Amino acid sequence: MMFDQLIPITIGLLVLSMIAFFFKIFFTKYDWTRLLLLNLISAKVILVLVLYAVYEASEMLLDIALTYGVISFLTMTLFSKFVIAGGKHK
Repeated sequence: MMFDQLIPITIGLLVLSMIAFFFKIFFTKYDWTRLLLLNLISAKVILVLVLYAVYEASEMLLDIALTYGVISFLTMTLFSKFVIAGGKHK
């Protein structure tokens, strides 16, 4: 099937974009941009996990992706609160 061939290509493209976003974090000067890039990376990690779970027909990986999504949401919420409060400059 064509769908089975598209999943590894899509996963590869997602990994390349995660690498690009990771390097872009170091060249931005605004804290909010860094937070958004970290959020994008975590969303792409979830997408990779879900695509791989569909490719391998593994329910456990879907559970891991869901757990990672909840942890990522809580982490971004705490980081945002930290930046709003003044961060390490306070």
